[in-house]
Amino acid sequence: MSGPAAGGRSVPLFHPFRLYVLYHLSLAIEPSVTVLASLFGLRADDKFNQDWHRGRRRWFASARFIRALERWHNVAALATALEPVFYRRLFGVVRYSGITTLRKHQRAVERHWRMVRQHLIKMPIEVIEEERRQIVFDADRLDDNPDLHLLIRLADHDLRERIRSGVGGAMVFLTMAETIRRGAERAFRKRLPEEDALSGSRSIRENAKKLLFGSTRVLDDDAAAREFLRHHNLHLGMRLRWYVEGQTEAALVRELLGRAGAPGIEVQTLHGSQFIQKNAVAFRERLREDKRLGVFSFISIDGDEPLTLKVIKQAAVDDLICGRVFVSNPDVELGNFDRDELTTILWGASVGTPAERETDLAQAVQSASSGEELVNAAKSALHPHLAALSKGEAWGQLLGSFAADHPTRGATRRPVVEAVHLALAFPRQSHDWTLREYRIDPLTLLPVKRSISRRTRARRAVTRAATSVRPHR
Repeated sequence: MSGPAAGGRSVPLFHPFRLYVLYHLSLAIEPSVTVLASLFGLRADDKFNQDWHRGRRRWFASARFIRALERWHNVAALATALEPVFYRRLFGVVRYSGITTLRKHQRAVERHWRMVRQHLIKMPIEVIEEERRQIVFDADRLDDNPDLHLLIRLADHDLRERIRSGVGGAMVFLTMAETIRRGAERAFRKRLPEEDALSGSRSIRENAKKLLFGSTRVLDDDAAAREFLRHHNLHLGMRLRWYVEGQTEAALVRELLGRAGAPGIEVQTLHGSQFIQKNAVAFRERLREDKRLGVFSFISIDGDEPLTLKVIKQAAVDDLICGRVFVSNPDVELGNFDRDELTTILWGASVGTPAERETDLAQAVQSASSGEELVNAAKSALHPHLAALSKGEAWGQLLGSFAADHPTRGATRRPVVEAVHLALAFPRQSHDWTLREYRIDPLTLLPVKRSISRRTRARRAVTRAATSVRPHR
C-alpha cells in the first residue's frame, strides 16, 4: 500500500495493525539472554551466550518460524481488511477521500465487505476466537490494565490516537481483536464475547459484567457503559433515550444503532404496549425526567394499539416529549418490510429446510395481518425448521440485520432506518433550543414550530444578535 509524496513519488504506508507483526518479530529477535548476562556476569564469548545465538539462527531458518511469521501477517491483514467496514463503529467518525462523496464511500465499503466476508466465512470460528485470545494476551503483555483499557476504548477517537508507549500498543491490539470480532459476528450472525472475557488475567468476566453492569456488552450498550463508569465513580452523559414496546423492536433498533456506531443513545424496552396503558403515570414520569436531565425522548409504538396512541397523544398535549414519536402501521414488521422481504428473512432463518417448501412459506405469510401472525404462520408452514423462532430478540436481530444491509425500500429509506438517522443527528443539537422552538403535535405526533408572541420573538432576536451563535438544528 502506498501514498503520494513530494515530487510525484510514492511512499509506503504503515497501518498501525502491522505493529502486531513487528511486536512478535521483536520478541523473537530480542536477546532475552541479555537479562541473564547482566545478572550473572556472562560475557559475549561465553559458551551459553554463543549457544543461545546459534539456536536463534536455527529458529529463524526453520519452517516453523516461517509458518509463525505467516500467521502473524495474516492476522494483521485480516484486521486491516475489516477495519474500513467497522471504522465508524470503532472510532465514532467516518474518514474518506475528499475526491469522493459519503454515499459513494459507503457503497465502496459495502462492496469491500462482501469480498472480505467471502474470505472470513471460510475460517472456522474456533480459529478466529483463538487468534483473538492471542491478540488479547499480547495486549496484556504490553500493558496489563484492563479497566484502563476499557475506559480508553469508551473515549473518543482523538484521545485514543494520542495514547503512546505500552498502553498505546495494547490499545492497537485490542482494536484489532474488536475489529475481527465485529467482522466474525456480522459474517456468522453470532455474538462473541468482548475482549475483556478472552484472557484469564483480565478481571472482568462475562458473568461479572452481566451482574455489575446489566450486560456483557459494555462497548455496545450505553446503559452498561454508564454503569461501568459509575462503578469507577465516573460519569457518562446520555443524550437520547429511545422507548420501544418489546424485545423485537429493541433488538432491531440496537442492531441498526450498533452498525452506525451511535454513542449516548439508550434503548429502553417497555415490555409491550400494556406497560404504557397500565402504567401511564410511570411512563409520563420517565418523560418528565428526560426533560429535566436534558435527554431527548424517542418513542416507537405500533399503530394497531389505540389505547397506547391515546397515552402518547396525551403526553404530547401536556408537552412532555422533547424528541420524536414513530408509529409503525400496523406494527414494526409490516410497517417497515414488505411480505417478500419478510419471506426472505424467514427463509434465511430456516436452516436445513427443503427448497421446495419455500413456496409454502410465501403462501402462508400472505394473509398475516401482524408480525406475530406472520411468525406463527411461517412456523406452521415450515414445521419443525422454525420451531425455535418467536417474536423477540433473535427475530429483531434478523430484521435489523436485513434493514442495515438493505436500508431502502424502493426509492426511500425504511421508516426505522430514517428514525435511526434522526437519532444519530439529535444528540448533536441543543436540547434547550429544541424544547424552546419545537413541540410534538398531539394530532399528527410530528414536530411543529411553537407559536410565539411578537415580544418573545423580538427578545430572542436580541439575544441571538448579542451572542452571534445559533444552535445547530
